[in-house]
Amino acid sequence: MKKKIFISLLVFLLCFVMIGCGKTTDENDNDDVLNNTETNNVTTLEDDVKLYSDNTKYVFEYGNTKYVFYYSGDKITAYHTYVNYESASTAKAVYSALKLDDYEDLDKVSVKGKYLLFEWNKSTYEDLSASELKTVYSYMKELKEK
Repeated sequence: MKKKIFISLLVFLLCFVMIGCGKTTDENDNDDVLNNTETNNVTTLEDDVKLYSDNTKYVFEYGNTKYVFYYSGDKITAYHTYVNYESASTAKAVYSALKLDDYEDLDKVSVKGKYLLFEWNKSTYEDLSASELKTVYSYMKELKEK
């Protein structure tokens, strides 16, 4: 559990540092964002991800990061983290700079609009049940559709 918290804090810190060091872009840099293409795990159609808790997932938000736990019954089936970098070009730059070997519990990283999407492997959530999530992540805001 300490390992999960440490990794989450590390990702949050990395996001905070990268946003503070971001540069402004002109319209020419954003032209490729309007195209619906997927290259090197970079999807550029959607700039904002609408994620809310429902009967298949719990969504928690802390700072610029959304933690999404997919579940069936009381069993967690997947865990994804969406880190908001405010622009697709910044998210792509961070993605290019990532050293994936540093994340042993990570299955996949991709860019989805202005978000870096981390897909974690089963070892990061197999000890939790869906019913425990609201208690474990009670310090975070749960996102629910209004």
